[in-house]
Amino acid sequence: MSRSRVPGYREGLNVYQTFTCPRTDSTWTSASLRMNCNLGGEQSNNHYYCIPNAERTHFVEFCYDRPSMKTEIGNCWELGGMGYLNQVDCTNFVKGCPDYTYLSERVYKSK
Repeated sequence: MSRSRVPGYREGLNVYQTFTCPRTDSTWTSASLRMNCNLGGEQSNNHYYCIPNAERTHFVEFCYDRPSMKTEIGNCWELGGMGYLNQVDCTNFVKGCPDYTYLSERVYKSK
């Protein structure tokens, strides 16, 4: 998977542009290990994420240093401005908008 570091996010959050995101448990785990993210319990910090940037021009991957959050039905995640997760309405998406709730670091299961 090709990637390059994206500047401009808050200190301590290393964000990389990538062309694709993992789509299975095993590839998500591999990416998490490659990035040195935590594979621990659902309430721990430092989980692996691969989601669109705020402009939706590319995917970004990173280890998020905040606790997991519940995703509301009809919403998706994006990495906003300084490097905080934003929950955004995705009901107008052609595909990939979940009709169920899930924890934020399980985003790959919603596609």
